[in-house]
Order: sequence, then structure tokens, then C-alpha cells
Amino acid sequence: MKIHKPEIFFLLLILVIFFLSFGEIFAQSTSAFKEISYLTRTSGMGTRSLGMGGAVIASVKDYSAIYWNPAGLTFARSPEIYGSFSNLVVNNDAVFMKNLTSGRQSFTKFNSIGFMYPVSVYRGGLTLAVGYNRVEDFNSILSFSGFNSSPEDSVYQSEDVTEEGGINHLSFSGAYEAAKGLSLGATLTYIHGKHLFNTLFAEYDDLNIYTFDLYAENRFIESRIKGFDMKVGLQYIISRYFSIGAVMSFPKVFFIEDEFEKFAGTTYDYDIDKDADIYYDTGIFKYRVSTPFAFGLGASFNYSGFVISGDVEYQDLSQVRYLTDTPLEGLTKGQANMDIRKSVEPVLIKRIGIELPVLQESLKLRAGYFESPNPLKFSMDENTRRYFTAGIGISAIKRISLNFAYMRGWWKDKSIDDLIKIPVEEERIENKVYASILFRF
Repeated sequence: MKIHKPEIFFLLLILVIFFLSFGEIFAQSTSAFKEISYLTRTSGMGTRSLGMGGAVIASVKDYSAIYWNPAGLTFARSPEIYGSFSNLVVNNDAVFMKNLTSGRQSFTKFNSIGFMYPVSVYRGGLTLAVGYNRVEDFNSILSFSGFNSSPEDSVYQSEDVTEEGGINHLSFSGAYEAAKGLSLGATLTYIHGKHLFNTLFAEYDDLNIYTFDLYAENRFIESRIKGFDMKVGLQYIISRYFSIGAVMSFPKVFFIEDEFEKFAGTTYDYDIDKDADIYYDTGIFKYRVSTPFAFGLGASFNYSGFVISGDVEYQDLSQVRYLTDTPLEGLTKGQANMDIRKSVEPVLIKRIGIELPVLQESLKLRAGYFESPNPLKFSMDENTRRYFTAGIGISAIKRISLNFAYMRGWWKDKSIDDLIKIPVEEERIENKVYASILFRF
């Protein structure tokens, strides 16, 4: 194989893309950004793409292009139907007052169903696609307990926090081969989802210092999310071996409706019957949030089916804004947006992936790695979310392909709320398995 100077340049570009700016960044959590931070994360979709760590902006050529880079749809040679499921297992080791509590929970979800159809045209290629995809899971668990010996407390405390739900995309996409080797595409997406946040808190006056025996509180918030997104992309085949890609996502506006419930009860020493004083509150609050432009660049090297690719994705999350009053008591829209500007900074997500064909391409092996920094300032390297991925593709039957992917992620975090004002150290691990089937006609 002969590789000329331009091709050497683009091979180096892949490596430069991956190793760019491995600096440290983390921070103290602020309530304004923390309240809506779940809106700024997406894991993506597509079993092949995820098996390669999502590093597919320049190389994606299947249905998952509807999410990663719609320009890749033009490479479809026949109509396709795609479907997938996933299983997520979350583990969280929490340390509170030197007390270690481990939590574990699993979730099985339907992920995607979609259809891709290449249209016959006089020149170039035109492909249309439509699909429903789950691009992010909010599922997590946090449990901790211990004796809080701080002077203002001196009570035994416990808290259980669970998050569930996810973000779903109903997407319509089209791509056109504008010139030889150059493909352009766009995806219009209706976003909807739910974020379910549940907290169970209790504190006990074991030392009999105060007039109460037990205080318990339960908070539940169901956030219903709606919004729209538009993404445009291009892919350009430079030579037989090299291609590049670029994507841009326009700013999103999310319409959020929070339905909340708060239940609290206190049992006092002087209450012989131990009947608790009860407090209950419920309500609905509506607000809007905007997120800024996002950009992605990728490069890919392909030699006889062996693919190595790298991507970077950039978004300035300090430009996240509340467009209306916030759901946070005592925090105005202006105060919240100023808080975000001061405490949040841009993020650069880096990805690298490989694909190796074996058995005359009826079997493909994949691997990848990506990392997503915490956007809060002054954060440490250990707060960056890191993922190793692996995958396998099987095409034993002519028109049917099976794909499997595995993702393992890990990072450390620190939680604090108004119930327990002492930071809780967390060590989180996620294991996720994807399975999909693809029918070609």
C-alpha cells in the first residue's frame, strides 16, 4: 500500500484529534446548573457506533448516522430497518462520615426503531430516514448513612436518592451526495423525555440532644421534557483510505414541566403516642432552558475494511441559560444565569475507535474509548467520565446483521444538598450492553 503526503497528514489528524487537550477541569457543584445538567448529556445510539466509542463522524454509514452525522446516510445501498435494546447496570460506592454504602441497580430498555430508504435520483445519491431513539438514560442510585458529628447536627442521618427516565429523539433525516465524495445531510428532531428524581431522607436523635426523635422527608420531582433540535453534517472522502466529517447542532430550547411532591414528618419526645406532625406540599412549575451550539469534527482511515477513527466534540456549556423564572426557590433567572456563567466552562469530548473485519467481513470486531469532562470549573481529572467500549458485528445471513456492544464507564463525584450539608464522596461505575438487529431489503 502506498500512502502519499496528504494521506499521512490526515492519519496524523486522527491522532491529534484524540490527544488534544488532556487538561484537568472540575468544580464545586452549583444548584443552578445542577438542576438542569441532565439536559446537557447524551450517550448516543447505534450499536456499531457505540462499540467504536462513538468516534464515527467521518465513518458512519448505517442508520445511526441519523444521530451522529446525517451525511453518512448517503452510503446506504438498500432500504434498512433497525431495532435495538439495552441493559444498564449502575454501581455507586458512597462515603459519608467515613461510612461506605454500596448501591446497585439494573435497567432494561428499548432503545431504537428506525427505517432508512435510498431514493433513486438522476445524479448523486439521496437517502431518507426516520426513527425513534433513546439517546440518554438518567438512571442512577445513591445511598448513604452515618452519624453526622458536626456541631450543628450530631444526629444519625440516612438518604436514598434515585434517578430514572431518559431522553428520546423522534428524528427525520435526509442526506444528498452533492459532489463526488462529498455528502451533506440534516436531521430534524423532536425531543421528549422524563427525569424522575426521588429522595428519601431521615435523621434520628440517637443522643437525645433535641426535642425530636425522628425527622423524615420524601421529595419527588417528575420533570417532563420537550424540545427541538436540528443537526447538519458533511462527510468528504479524500482518497481511497481517508475521509473527514463535520457536524453542527443548533441551539436547543427545552420546555420543562416539573410536578413535585414533598412529604415531611416529625416525631417528638413529648408525644406519648409517637404520632408524627405531617407536612405535605405539591405543585407544578413550568420553565424553559436553552443550550448553545455544539460542533464536532472527525477523521477516519480505512484500509480494506480496517477502520481507525477519531472525533472531537465541542460545546460551551457556560452559555446554558434559563429563559424564564427558575424552579429554584430564592434564585431568580438573572442570578441563576450569572451563576452558570461563573461556574461552568466549555467541554471537549474526545473519542477514538477501531473496527477490524475477520472471516471475510462476516464478523467485525470493534473497540473504542471516549471521555467527557465535567463542565464545572475547578474540577479534577477523576471527575471526568471515561468509557471503554467493545463490540461485535455478525452478518452470517445475507440480509440480516446482528450487532452487540459493551460500554464500561467510571468517574468520581461529590454530592451535597440542603438536607445533608456535608459532601458525600461517590465512585460510580456503569456497565451497559446493547443488542441490535438490522434487516436489509
